[in-house]
Amino acid sequence: MSKLQKKYICLICHDNVKIPCFLNLSCDCVYECHFKCFNEWYKIKPECIICHKSTYGRPNWRKFKNRRRKTPYRRHLTTNEIERRLALIPDDNENERKTLKFIIIFFIFVWIIYNYLK
Repeated sequence: MSKLQKKYICLICHDNVKIPCFLNLSCDCVYECHFKCFNEWYKIKPECIICHKSTYGRPNWRKFKNRRRKTPYRRHLTTNEIERRLALIPDDNENERKTLKFIIIFFIFVWIIYNYLK
């Protein structure tokens, strides 16, 4: 375990917790525990572990902050959709013309120098 990671201990079973279960309860208590431990506790007593306030139904789970986000669903693109997206891209003809002019002038310049040095 790196020095930057915080070490969590389950309030119910007192074991080390790798992935803590952060809970949004109806009280102001803050603690970490295993998902499994809290689910067992909740089946027996649907209340806060510390202050024993009723949770008014199943508490909301607050996800761990550093978890990777799931990639969004990718729909299959149809030909019409691809053509529509390509139509939105502006043409870059001006830069292409400038590049071609530069290349032609460069080759003419090289040709003149080559013929002059013969």
